[in-house]
Amino acid sequence: MSDGTRTRDRLDHNQELYQLSYAHRAGASVRVGAPTRLSGVLHLAPIASAPVTDVAPRRRADAQRSVTAILAAARDVLAADPAAEVQAIVERSGLNRSTVYRHFPHRTALIAAVYGEYLDAVTACLQTLDPEAADARAELRRVTVAVLRIADRWRPFRYAPTFGVDVADRRDRVHPPLAAMMERGLRDGILRQDMTVDELVLGWGVSVPNASLRVAEGSWTIDDAADFMLVLIAPR
Repeated sequence: MSDGTRTRDRLDHNQELYQLSYAHRAGASVRVGAPTRLSGVLHLAPIASAPVTDVAPRRRADAQRSVTAILAAARDVLAADPAAEVQAIVERSGLNRSTVYRHFPHRTALIAAVYGEYLDAVTACLQTLDPEAADARAELRRVTVAVLRIADRWRPFRYAPTFGVDVADRRDRVHPPLAAMMERGLRDGILRQDMTVDELVLGWGVSVPNASLRVAEGSWTIDDAADFMLVLIAPR
């Protein structure tokens, strides 16, 4: 019959094997430290492994760079050829096809995103309007020319639905800064007095697609287009 010492040795030995086996199964998440004795039983204390570096921010940054490259390529390709297929945009972006389709699963989604960027640029431009400018007519013309330049860079009305529901909320953001300018024009008497603020905003806005298309076709200059847009709401 074994004495107490041998029994304890077997217990200690088996416990050590168990701890080693556990550490092996756990992989890199657990490291075995120095043995300790608690209540006469040998324990191998686990040591926490170093934390894994968080790669999520880097992945998000990479994804954003990909989206920026795709949208820039789509803007340039579609402005030159409104019937261009996604493959032409893929080639222009320098990314692989699977990356482009991971972010934009079809051409309609890509066009909506490009048009949304156009609206963001127009909104940022309109937000520079100064309703308190010394010359309200000159200020309105300045921004009208700037918007036409943006439209000529994107040329979205050749390939995107002007009133697509996918961008309705973004399109609505162009209204407030323009409305403030129209209110000033009405007070100063430089705009048509038979139209409300909303009607003036609408009259200015709906002329952007047609005027910018004339510019894209080469039949008008941007100055010609701006004169046309303004004479509709501010007679000479």
